[in-house]
Amino acid sequence: MKVFKPPTKKKITTICLPSKMLHDLDQAVLIEHKSIRYRSRWVCSAINDFFSLKKYKQLILDEWIDRGNNENIILTLDPASIDKIEAVAKEMIEEKVQKDVQSGVIRAAITQKLIDQELL
Repeated sequence: MKVFKPPTKKKITTICLPSKMLHDLDQAVLIEHKSIRYRSRWVCSAINDFFSLKKYKQLILDEWIDRGNNENIILTLDPASIDKIEAVAKEMIEEKVQKDVQSGVIRAAITQKLIDQELL
């Protein structure tokens, strides 16, 4: 007998990344998973690792995006990542931070994981 598993809360989101960061991200995903299809899983892992850092808020504030050569990618985020990002975004909005916090968190997490893996 099959057990019913209710659908999990996932969120499909679009994020703007610099072309160089997207290239580095794809290379890291290929090294770890052998397929670009695991890009969202890799980013969720990066987000979870990112929030274990004590200085994550400062890294989010330091994050910026150049208005030059950027590309949009679609990601499917898991419930744990969504909850963490939403909590930080709410907290930073209360602190009157004037930027797109959710995208900044994702870009900062990707950057930090690429640095940790010595790919950036």
